[in-house]
Amino acid sequence: MRLPLVVLALAALNFVFAACEPSYPGVPLGTYSVVETLDANTCGGGLPVLPTVSFDVELRASGAIGYWRMPASGPVTGTYREADGAFEFRGTTTLVAWAPDLPNGIAGCTLEQRETIRGTVTPIATITDGAAVDSALDAGNAADAGAAGDAGTSEPRELLVGEHVVDVVVTRGADCGALLAVQGGSFDAMPCRVRYTMSGVASDATF
Repeated sequence: MRLPLVVLALAALNFVFAACEPSYPGVPLGTYSVVETLDANTCGGGLPVLPTVSFDVELRASGAIGYWRMPASGPVTGTYREADGAFEFRGTTTLVAWAPDLPNGIAGCTLEQRETIRGTVTPIATITDGAAVDSALDAGNAADAGAAGDAGTSEPRELLVGEHVVDVVVTRGADCGALLAVQGGSFDAMPCRVRYTMSGVASDATF
């Protein structure tokens, strides 16, 4: 069995607002163009991954509450620390590989895909120098252009750094041994982990 890894499946916890111009909680910290780079995958073929993933995200905050919002989605709620810009967001998805059949001695296999996104951010809103804001946005646009194959020369200013971790664990009482490669499955290990490093620059994207 191979599990579908929707990178940033935290977005699956979101809901799409029906209103044309929705209002979102908290104060905007800024919008960032983020690139995730694969750092480790102990799951093997059981959890297919991409070497890099790119997306835009808006960060918002209200006191110690942080909000992570991606295009066409409502915000995921987490934590934010104004003193150093630290943030953390978590989500869990339950995946049933096969149902239990107790009369025939089959315990069933249920997994949890636990995601954690954590890091630090420099709020664009705190950059009071207008030229500095323009510079950060220009650097972000240059980074986007470079990703598209253009010859951008500006050095992007990293305003967001962190990690995105996906842990796959067996729930209590489940028997998922058949998922392991040594037993004919596609997972190298269980539990297992996929880890991406994150790097983001200011973006003028709106969504």
